[in-house]
Amino acid sequence: MMMKRTVCLLFVATATAQLGSGIDWRYYTTQDGQPVPGLPDGVEGRIWQGTHGVYDVVLAAPNAVRFKLAAGATLGSRRGGDGRFAFDVPMHWCVTAGNVTFEAGGPTYETGDVLWAGAGMAHGPIYSAGGAVISAVSGGPRLEPADLFSPAARVATNPSVETYGNASSPKLRGYRGADVAWQQNPSNHSAECLANGGVWNKFFDGVGDSPPVLRVRWSANCSIPFHYHPTGAIYWILYGRMYFVGDCGTDCTDRAVGRGEIRWVRPGFNYGPEHNDYDAPCEITVLGVDTNPTFEHAPAPYRVQKRVLVDYIYG
Repeated sequence: MMMKRTVCLLFVATATAQLGSGIDWRYYTTQDGQPVPGLPDGVEGRIWQGTHGVYDVVLAAPNAVRFKLAAGATLGSRRGGDGRFAFDVPMHWCVTAGNVTFEAGGPTYETGDVLWAGAGMAHGPIYSAGGAVISAVSGGPRLEPADLFSPAARVATNPSVETYGNASSPKLRGYRGADVAWQQNPSNHSAECLANGGVWNKFFDGVGDSPPVLRVRWSANCSIPFHYHPTGAIYWILYGRMYFVGDCGTDCTDRAVGRGEIRWVRPGFNYGPEHNDYDAPCEITVLGVDTNPTFEHAPAPYRVQKRVLVDYIYG
């Protein structure tokens, strides 16, 4: 069955974590994670377990999966059927390289595009004609390899799974860059950044249960000043490299997060500036933008109250 309930979640963090002890931020890089066994030919995968039991995807370090699909590869249910699958929690997919379709005959999703699927919502099989890299994040219980790509039929006929959706309350939603125009980023930027082309946003409002999503395109040598995210954030790096000054004190100020990698940052963590390379552009897709970044020091200890929709399949 599926449980849906709006709850009030309280998150308290202390200033002792500010040096980057592992609870303030997390990088999901192409060098770590565990291999996913049993994938079809032409598909490679890695999985990262997140913080157990936090059902909002940005309030704590999420689960993550990453798949590299060769040209012509298909990724679907590994247990028969028509290849469609569903997860027990909402999944937030992002294309970080190439193009894919998330269902047979469905629209094409390009680099930076996002698909959000509510718990139990059928999608797939995922197909790439020319090769692609995709990744997804989720909250809730730890995501194990055995949990991946369960056949959609397991929950599709269960009356507790609400599959009806409409424009104001979607259960499956695509965020395609082709549908939204670029707008100038409102932060103050240096003359060098502006001369190189500046910083541009594409913003997708949250609709119903589906979250808001932000795309940001950075010209070379641009930055956003010191700030914190009131309710946390998740960054997908689409191309180029990003640097987050202060993530781990003075030990890795210049550590780059590159294409296909993910960064999570907790609510109320002070850091910055964040910037890309001085000689190359960058683009990112961001979750956690239901609140705007705050360009000042967060109080410590930092308390956040946020209403969270729990969407989960039991049994």
